[in-house]
Amino acid sequence: MFGFPKVDPSIKDTFKRNFLRNVSFQIRFNETENFIDNKHKIHTSFEAKYPRFNDIVSNQLEIQIDKNETPILNTTKGKGFTLRSNDGNKTINFTTKSIEIIINGNGYKNFKDIIDYELNKILEILSQNKILDVNRVAVRKVNIIGLLVNENTNLSQISKNLLNDRISYCLDSFPMEEFINQNINNINYVNDKNGLNIKIGNTLQPNNSKIGHVICDIDRYYTDNCDTNSLIPIFNKINDEIFDVFMWTLSDEAKNLLTK
Repeated sequence: MFGFPKVDPSIKDTFKRNFLRNVSFQIRFNETENFIDNKHKIHTSFEAKYPRFNDIVSNQLEIQIDKNETPILNTTKGKGFTLRSNDGNKTINFTTKSIEIIINGNGYKNFKDIIDYELNKILEILSQNKILDVNRVAVRKVNIIGLLVNENTNLSQISKNLLNDRISYCLDSFPMEEFINQNINNINYVNDKNGLNIKIGNTLQPNNSKIGHVICDIDRYYTDNCDTNSLIPIFNKINDEIFDVFMWTLSDEAKNLLTK
């Protein structure tokens, strides 16, 4: 969609780790009270893997983000409820306008598992509650590589070894790089009803100049109306595109880290 080189997805079979910190899947639709009315039935459907249940009160704080940005935090304003796994790594938020699956990096195995369990169950619930169309589908994946910055190097130098040459060139365009605490590039693509947000760069941990992070935050969304039968193909397409973007951002050295 946005010109990033296609990557053979089978390469994931060689990976022994990932850099994921958060993964978010979002579906939005016209407002309905059906989920609220059937919340205990919905919880029962997910109870085997999401035994924890909490109502979301109407005055709960809403995190302010860009209107086109997919949320990654477990906060929702308005009527709804939250289902959570025992270990707290997975959350599903149901509101009157959306369903969001939010997963900490440690809780994410692969996209197929999300389709086989969470998304297939959500499709059943959408059908049972007479929701036949949605108006936003999104996936956001936040990748973070932790770095130890010693006295003989700086964050910018290490980051250049992990990101592709084109990104490294952009990060290397400022003088006195040894004094840079944060250098994050924000890129936003819009093509009709398709959007892509990328945040990439590096940052030092506050109050600790020896710990740094390389951040690759990819948010891909689709905002046209579509019927629920199209959801799985759309999610598959978006997920594949995010992987293409992610692999494009990395250097060969960083790709090798994924296999070790």
